Amino acid sequence: MKKKMVETCCKDEVMRCINIGLLCVQENVDARPSMASVLNMLNNYSINLSSPKRPPHYFSERRSSYISTINYDVLRSEDESLITKIHPR
Repeated sequence: MKKKMVETCCKDEVMRCINIGLLCVQENVDARPSMASVLNMLNNYSINLSSPKRPPHYFSERRSSYISTINYDVLRSEDESLITKIHPR
């Protein structure tokens, strides 16, 4: 965090916002809070927050090592055309 932000913000408030954000991206859509609940959690500090579950794009060490072994140059789609290679600008 930038020094100015560290000086002017409360750590508990930042952690609460991060927790609420993680609740909003849980893998199970039904476990995610509604926007009304999010607003209520942001405005009412007496509400105890639950611990978020794993987000949908979480990569374990095992899975990321598997992904790194895939040769994307030879992947083909079902109709046998090459999959587009994406390159950064």
